[in-house]
Amino acid sequence: MSEAVEPSGLSGEARERISAELARLRERRDRLEAEVRNDRGAVSDHARSVYSGMIHMAKGARRAVAAQTNRNLVLSEGAHADSVPNLDIEENDVRCSHGSTVGPVDEDQRYYLESRGIDPETAERLIVAGFFLDIAQQLPIEGVRSIVQEALASRLHVPADGPLGDEGSTDAPLGKQGAGGEADVGHG
Repeated sequence: MSEAVEPSGLSGEARERISAELARLRERRDRLEAEVRNDRGAVSDHARSVYSGMIHMAKGARRAVAAQTNRNLVLSEGAHADSVPNLDIEENDVRCSHGSTVGPVDEDQRYYLESRGIDPETAERLIVAGFFLDIAQQLPIEGVRSIVQEALASRLHVPADGPLGDEGSTDAPLGKQGAGGEADVGHG
């Protein structure tokens, strides 16, 4: 068994403070290395949605990576969604990206389902269910994931063992409108 080498001249209390600070810095580094935000929403009738996201890269967050995405489906004429992803970068050596999309259900997807005999209303519900699939599948606790998938299936009147139970992903039901950008500062 090997013993850890301890700096001479430091009291036990000083060693504990240093160890605690190192643990805090490691945790912060791990958190900064891969901050990913993937938010989604759907509005219908006369609903309004406003998303304002912020990723802040503090001074000292060198080589940190962060991504922010907001996707919104507008399901009826009277509904409206605004999306404003923001980046606040105070460090040179980071990689950040952001983007947003607001639009109706993709007509090509709707046509594909309808051409296979699915009525228009059911086709839209299936596309919306698929839109939320990735988020539901990312929940880390299986029991919670199952509850959320069942609630989505119930709300959208689709089979729970249908599109919400598959492992595939559908990112595409968004309209063709969108905006986004990437900042890659100081790598090289």
